Amino acid sequence: MILLDPTSLAAQVRRVAEEGASQPHVDSQLCTDLCASIASIKNFERMAVGRHHFKLTARFSNFHPMFYMLCTRERLFFEPYHLGRSKADPPCSGGFVPTSVFDHSSSMYHRAIAHFDYVWNSTQEFARGTDTKRTKGDGHFLITRTLEEVEEATRRFHELNSRKGLAQQDDE
Repeated sequence: MILLDPTSLAAQVRRVAEEGASQPHVDSQLCTDLCASIASIKNFERMAVGRHHFKLTARFSNFHPMFYMLCTRERLFFEPYHLGRSKADPPCSGGFVPTSVFDHSSSMYHRAIAHFDYVWNSTQEFARGTDTKRTKGDGHFLITRTLEEVEEATRRFHELNSRKGLAQQDDE
């Protein structure tokens, strides 16, 4: 599973599109939901230990997802994501766009899997002991991080925003 990295610029873009810019990103429903997803995934991983027929692995991308997909050996369920919505829509646009179903023999089935694999394999290595980052792969700017990396980044993100909030209170 690939989810949006809650600390990414793409998450902030989505938050503004869905919720507006009136509140800090760290206090948004999107950030809350993504952080809750991290906790749920960790819980599923703990439950899966020792079970041979169950495995859940997640990564988090700095790139806005283009679509929701669920893929089985036989079918692909595909729902495009977009940032546009009408004023009457609720904040999250999910469920308002039809889901398409493709057979495993279709080119769309194979292209969606290739897209997933491309995003999944777009990782970034962090140099130990420094803030220097070096990209692994073909030099693109798409970064997909592990659950542990995003969990640590999210912890630092919340700490930094907490300190900013305290500093703003001291200034008032």
